[in-house]
Amino acid sequence: MTALEKADDRTSFLIRVHIGNHSLFLAGVFPDRIRFRAEARGFPDLKYYEAIGRTQYRVASDHRLAQRYAVADVLSTLAERFQTTRLALNDIADRLFSLGDANYALEALLNPGKPGQ
Repeated sequence: MTALEKADDRTSFLIRVHIGNHSLFLAGVFPDRIRFRAEARGFPDLKYYEAIGRTQYRVASDHRLAQRYAVADVLSTLAERFQTTRLALNDIADRLFSLGDANYALEALLNPGKPGQ
């Protein structure tokens, strides 16, 4: 976010799209990790990631380069449906990252050295 203060027009657009993509990826693929960190350590929660991603996609969709590269509609749709898209990614991540064991928690994958997991 700090880089946006000094970024030129093109770089600003790219940073905003990147922040939207990054927020969607983290909240979509690692929601349990975000919840754990928010509850245990006071880190930002899923609502924060949704708000940041939605806002950055919305601003980027209004940028002249979004029109030029014909991605304005995609970015606008992602802004409007960020939570729906995140939930779809949550579902995909749950099914694909199970490693064949439906009871194997993603948290155990992220913290393999923790006792009891």
